[in-house]
Amino acid sequence: MRRVRTPTVDTDPIPLSRATAHHLTGVLRLRDGTQVVAFDGNGREVHGVLVINATSAVIRPTSPVRVLPPAHPVHVVLAIARGPAMDEAVRVATECGATDLHFVRLRRSPPTGERFERWQRKAAAAAEQCGRATVPALHPVRPLIQVVRMLEVPVWFGQPAAETPPDPGPAALVVGPEGGLTDDEVTSLLASGAKPCRLAPHVLRVATAVAVGTAMISLSNRGRET
Repeated sequence: MRRVRTPTVDTDPIPLSRATAHHLTGVLRLRDGTQVVAFDGNGREVHGVLVINATSAVIRPTSPVRVLPPAHPVHVVLAIARGPAMDEAVRVATECGATDLHFVRLRRSPPTGERFERWQRKAAAAAEQCGRATVPALHPVRPLIQVVRMLEVPVWFGQPAAETPPDPGPAALVVGPEGGLTDDEVTSLLASGAKPCRLAPHVLRVATAVAVGTAMISLSNRGRET
């Protein structure tokens, strides 16, 4: 069933923006009366039907609002990478259950601009497609150690030489850019209390590391709002 993110799920009818209405009717070619699920990105969703008017479209709820229990925090601290790799990393982090995305610029990050609004759109689209009821919270670019020290959960970072995987449960995962973390960055992470973890037998691309690590630590959220 098609999922649609809306600003609210508490009205009848639920209004749709012009862009969303055009996407549903003009791009996806959904018809009047199509069953959909509206969700607000904060764990609230409702079943409804699409009602298409001459100049607009709305959703008529057909069920009570469903409120899913909150998920345990799963933070992904993501070093800025090149455009396609960042888009893919944001997408898979959303699909695999990240509740928060923090962006950092590291020594090996490319000299590319910050595309915060684009990453927000990618996360929202991924939430619609994968069926989760929430969209991850995206946090602005900050220094790596500042982010690590403000988190109140165990912090992991992938290292090929590590022996153990990250534990499931509330946690954070630091993923470096192409080329990985520098020795100085690893030293700073260790000094801040972060722990190395093993994600796979071999070196992983950015998006693959995000997917594997996020899935590992979000396993305890099965059945919750993500």
